[in-house]
Amino acid sequence: MGAPDGQGDRRTDRQHRWLRRGCAGWHRLLLRCAGAPGDRQEQLRMLRSVGAIVFGARTYRMFADYWPQADPVAEPVAVPIRELPKFVVSSTLAAAPWDADQSATVLRGDGVAAVRGLRERIDGDLVIWGSLTLVDALLGAGEVDMLRLRVVPVLLGGGRPLAPPGTATRRWRLARVESFGGGVAVLEYHALA
Repeated sequence: MGAPDGQGDRRTDRQHRWLRRGCAGWHRLLLRCAGAPGDRQEQLRMLRSVGAIVFGARTYRMFADYWPQADPVAEPVAVPIRELPKFVVSSTLAAAPWDADQSATVLRGDGVAAVRGLRERIDGDLVIWGSLTLVDALLGAGEVDMLRLRVVPVLLGGGRPLAPPGTATRRWRLARVESFGGGVAVLEYHALA
């Protein structure tokens, strides 16, 4: 039996496990957390410019456990998440099945080089959901052009910083701010040259 999410619908225990792991793991960088209906529309808008989704192995496993079975009526972002090409940067996965009809492509080797290669091949933006190790490497290499930070008003009492220690100072310009029900806000920053 699920628990109410604040919008009146009910989520399964498995969905709540995903949301807890996902939000606690990296709720600041473009991760789907329970939010207001307007927030869901904002995510659909954002996904229109995305050409592919990139994951690290742990985040891929979380997504593959939840999103292929997600009800598109309850979770409208399930449709573009299902349809977009998916890539997993991993040295441990032999394969990355998604559902009965598709798989994610496993990219081996250096994550920064793999993402640079995808940028050359993929039309549209690349979104990296979660994937702390990969995001750390990309931030350290100066390969992140835009940060979309979701602020969820939950005090965790601990955690890790957004950028890993030793990341070079980089200036960012606030490009957009949107607020949604429940105190959720999305901040979009663009890197300055």
